[in-house]
Amino acid sequence: MRFIYYCLFCLFIISCNTDKTITVRDKLQKEDQSFFIDTSSDTIITGKEGTKVFIEKGSFRNASGDIITDSVIITMQEFYKNSDIIASNLNMRSGDKLLETGGMIELRAYADGDQLNLRNGKSMVVHFPKKEAKNDSMRLFYGQESYSGEGEDDLVANGEVNWALEESSIPKKKINIHPWYIKYNGIDESHLYLFNGTIWYDTLPNIFNFNSQEIDYFLNKTVKVHYDVKKNGNMIYDKINGSLISNKMAKRLEKVVRKFPKCKPYTIAGNPIEMPGWFQIWTEITPPKFMNNQAYLKQIETKFNNPDSTTSAVSLAELQYYIFDSKQLGWMNCDQFINPNPVTTDFVVQVPKSENVFAKIIFKNYKTIMIGNEDPEFFTFEDLPLGEPVSVIVIDQEDEKVLFKIEETEISDEIFKIIDLQNGSLKGLKEALDYLN
Repeated sequence: MRFIYYCLFCLFIISCNTDKTITVRDKLQKEDQSFFIDTSSDTIITGKEGTKVFIEKGSFRNASGDIITDSVIITMQEFYKNSDIIASNLNMRSGDKLLETGGMIELRAYADGDQLNLRNGKSMVVHFPKKEAKNDSMRLFYGQESYSGEGEDDLVANGEVNWALEESSIPKKKINIHPWYIKYNGIDESHLYLFNGTIWYDTLPNIFNFNSQEIDYFLNKTVKVHYDVKKNGNMIYDKINGSLISNKMAKRLEKVVRKFPKCKPYTIAGNPIEMPGWFQIWTEITPPKFMNNQAYLKQIETKFNNPDSTTSAVSLAELQYYIFDSKQLGWMNCDQFINPNPVTTDFVVQVPKSENVFAKIIFKNYKTIMIGNEDPEFFTFEDLPLGEPVSVIVIDQEDEKVLFKIEETEISDEIFKIIDLQNGSLKGLKEALDYLN
């Protein structure tokens, strides 16, 4: 039965393309990779270019909301090379911010001819291989697709996908401020209260009021700010110790404690006592969801277990992959924001007049590829950083011949002309594109 579904699916895909004129852009397109999976068990699929996706059992539903309990066809396309990304015809932009990609995929699921979605509360774990320099600022983005009104085949024909950040891919930093004390036997109440009756954990974050830079400062540090709570409830500063604390931060913390609101004194049998204590301050990063997913950890153990290593399997995986929890199917991009020149301009490229000609640009300093708005003989690339070095690629065809030209320039407000294209081959074009950056 699985084989029959697969054949029907392939025939459907082929039939959708038989009437189209095959262009250079079509020839650059990647073929889908297809995987049969059994939804009654956990699965990891691996793409030809190394992308791994963990899919938990029972993850899919159809458009009617029914849970899929039988076989599912997963299709995947991987885009890591310049030639592949150019063929995808997508911009590297999230809102008005530019992105640098570490690779992207398109992932779909089908059953009985219907496209599926993930069930509410379910997520996949997607592994993008670290093909180049490792960068901890890479995040997961989803392609928010826009329809042009001409059917699904025209879904991204003009790059109409805005990349939306998956918030869970940003490490969550939490500042911890805990009061500790030298505990005496028979103490009436162990919590620190302000004189107005407010308990410490409701008010300490506001009293210290750390900004984002200060929260970052306490990563991999533990600081103790010592004090005494006197019998009258006054807090008296004592000293500060901890790991790698700067004089500037020490003065900042001392100032907070010296101006601390009056407290309720600690008591034994109702009688006020003097209590020494300290605020312990540190920042922790909340682990991503997959780190606590036992089904995933069990699967990854079989893939990355190294009996000669004391490093955990998931830590070994993180050395080789950018790993994200994904809540949806479709387009996914492993990206980071870039910060080029904030002064922007519309960059116009003049090309030979031709039915199938198209132009793209690739940034020299980033793996950032942009498409332009097409007018007769012109492609306009909007709001790009002035002076940014780029490679301009113009591609066309003449009968079966591939024509292209690649020239280096900088983004400017002057029209950049590429008129005479050169004869080449599809292989030569791909090699030239993949050599860029």
